[in-house]
Parts: sequence; structure tokens; C-alpha cells
Amino acid sequence: TLQLVTPTGCVRIPVHADVAQAALTLPPPVTFGLLAVGTTATRSATLHNRSKVPSTWRLQSTAPFTISPTSGHLEPGQSVALQVTFSPQQAGSSACAVAVQHDTGQDTRTASFDLQGYAQYPHVVARGPTASTIPGLFTLDFGSVPSNNNNNN
Repeated sequence: TLQLVTPTGCVRIPVHADVAQAALTLPPPVTFGLLAVGTTATRSATLHNRSKVPSTWRLQSTAPFTISPTSGHLEPGQSVALQVTFSPQQAGSSACAVAVQHDTGQDTRTASFDLQGYAQYPHVVARGPTASTIPGLFTLDFGSVPSNNNNNN
């Protein structure tokens, strides 16, 4: 409140100021399900500036996840599409909390969203000299394999 004193009395003037706050809508958790080790999958996610002021943002993820782009500038109401990639190099569960820092120049905030994926080693990998000597032809010999099938087919 601002108070103004005059010879005839005192006047109080209420004062209110709005500070521009950074406000991004982050994507929900991004899940990849089950992938084979050594393969890659990509999903899309969206960042949205819901504030009334421009915001600069940057994010950081960890392997085996990558995200592109990793930084940018959003005007009020604008969104950016993110490409999230999962490239597991070993079997098991992978998770990452992606840290997103966004800044209006007057207000800086940090938030995060989650990434999750699972990887397993492929069940059969076939390599051999046949593939290199005759392109497109590959022979895989399992030898004698016992069967519980009593049919002679």
C-alpha cells in the first residue's frame, strides 16, 4: 500500500504487481516397453509454454536415453516437439528423470519428467561365412533336436 499524505488528510493507494513466472507443461512419463539390446526406438513428447511471457528452456537426460532438441525458446502459448530415443546397450530396466530448466529472465524453475524402458538380449543371433559368401542366403543348422512330438511328420 502506498500512503500519500496531504495537508487535508491521508490517502492510501493499494499497489499490486505481477511477476512473470516460468510455467511449462511437461510431457507425461514416456515409456518404451521391451526392446532388444542394440536396437533403437523413438517416441514423441511435447513441452508447452503456458505462461504469459517468453521462456528459454534446456533439458538433460542420461544414457541410454537421448532427447532432441535439448534447448530452445518458447513464446507464450507455443509448444515444441521433442524426439525421445531409447538405445539400450545392455539388458535390464532403464529409467531417467529428465531435468528441465526454464527461465523467463525474471524467474527460473526446474522440473522433471520420467523416461522408462526395458531391454533384453535377442534370443537368436546368427552369424557365419554363408552370409558373406552368398548375399541373401543364410543357413542355420540346429543339428539333431529331440522332440516330444510322436507324429512322424
